[in-house]
Amino acid sequence: MVSKDETELAKPAKRQRKVSFSEDSGMDPNECISIRIVSSAHEVQSGEIKVQEFSPNFAERFFGEDGKIFGYKNVKIIIWLHALSLHVHVEISHAEELQHAKGGEHHATNLENVFKDIFGASLIEDRALFLELLVSYKDSMDFLHQHGKRVAAWNLSEQEKWIKAPNGSSDVSKEILLLEDLTTNELKEWHARFTPLALMFIEDATSIDLNDPKWEVYVCLEKASDGLDSPWRMVGFCRVYKFFKYPDSSRLRVSQILVLPPYQGMQNGFHILEAIYKTAVERGSFEVTMEEPSNDLQVLRECMDTVCLLSFDPARQELRSALSKLKMGTESGNTESFHAWMPSPALNEEVRQTFKICKSQLRYCWQVLMYLHVKGQSEKVISSFQSLLAWSLRHEVFGNSKSADVGKNKLLLDVENEYDSSRTFVMFKVKSSSGKGTNGIVKIGGQDSEHLKEAIDLDPKGNAENAFQELLNERKEEIQEVADKVLQYLKLTGASLVEL
Repeated sequence: MVSKDETELAKPAKRQRKVSFSEDSGMDPNECISIRIVSSAHEVQSGEIKVQEFSPNFAERFFGEDGKIFGYKNVKIIIWLHALSLHVHVEISHAEELQHAKGGEHHATNLENVFKDIFGASLIEDRALFLELLVSYKDSMDFLHQHGKRVAAWNLSEQEKWIKAPNGSSDVSKEILLLEDLTTNELKEWHARFTPLALMFIEDATSIDLNDPKWEVYVCLEKASDGLDSPWRMVGFCRVYKFFKYPDSSRLRVSQILVLPPYQGMQNGFHILEAIYKTAVERGSFEVTMEEPSNDLQVLRECMDTVCLLSFDPARQELRSALSKLKMGTESGNTESFHAWMPSPALNEEVRQTFKICKSQLRYCWQVLMYLHVKGQSEKVISSFQSLLAWSLRHEVFGNSKSADVGKNKLLLDVENEYDSSRTFVMFKVKSSSGKGTNGIVKIGGQDSEHLKEAIDLDPKGNAENAFQELLNERKEEIQEVADKVLQYLKLTGASLVEL
């Protein structure tokens, strides 16, 4: 007879599950996610076909306050993106699922739910259904052409071989469609699929009200010209909002513009902006503005507008006069007034009516035009230009120079919040040991705020001035970059800078 204790001992020992309670610092979603653009089921099923593949820039915004993926080791996420319908299928894999200690700070990220929230109805969870869509979704261009208006079309020719073309081929047809009415259910559903891409690649992007009829979209498409069955692909888009301008006009505001990474560097963004300006002119819109453009977009915009102004006779006449005044002021030592070399109100209006370039944008372009024509001059002339540039920036930052007391002893600092950092700031009233205040109001970006706050007590006046000098140096670098790109464009197109 065997005792109960012996019976238990005779049973094979159960293998205990090993659980690791090591710290989980999380993974960066941008490094874990790979987006692959496909047009056919064969591209998904075959491992031999090379497809366009890239990673997002700002996927962390979908993953909570920490912006990281927790609970997994070696996560790999593939987002299959239909090149035209923008439906997606997501495949998730990982080497190991980590276990967190009881009471730990983080719980495993529910990746399936995260991507359902991101893509909504455009997410096709079943792989077989996604493959069926790739086979059946062929007549979408007819649908887009029915609802859209072609505002631009071009081919990459051998004359444009300096443009980086996909797959090493320049035989590509491109066009831009303007979709003005996005209120139909089918178009509204398709337009909604732009939002996840905008949020993943545009830093300050937010979701928009899809029911607002004032939104319109410019869509850039391309296809290989070597066959009738070649599929169209969406390479970029731009959302534009039509603001009412009293009494009977509109102001077009570029809100979100995105060229997908595999198609950047091919002039797609240039053509999209060109189509927007062209539409504004044809409609008789008041002007074109932009909502917080990125540095790259602002540089592109300044390059395009500067090139337009180079051949605009009224601008050339005023520029010739401004340069003459600059040289005369250099010789006399009187270059303190920047108003003499800024564009006149009459030119502001003429440029707005002709090109739909707003006043503030003309001011930036004017600085580039001046620089292009003084960069080869004497050191004294260049120094005078830099002095005038500083005066102009002070006027822009500090306000109207006629009100000398405005901004005295005040400092503006951006403060981040969960809604809109551009609308939140703190104003400090500072005093220096000498009893004198800062030279005016200086607005500093959020990244520099903490550093500036720590330094205020040490030398408020000096740090405010240093902040202004940083802004001035950034503007000088931007002018240099735009000028170099304008000269490069002129050279590539066989043109040259005409002396005034």
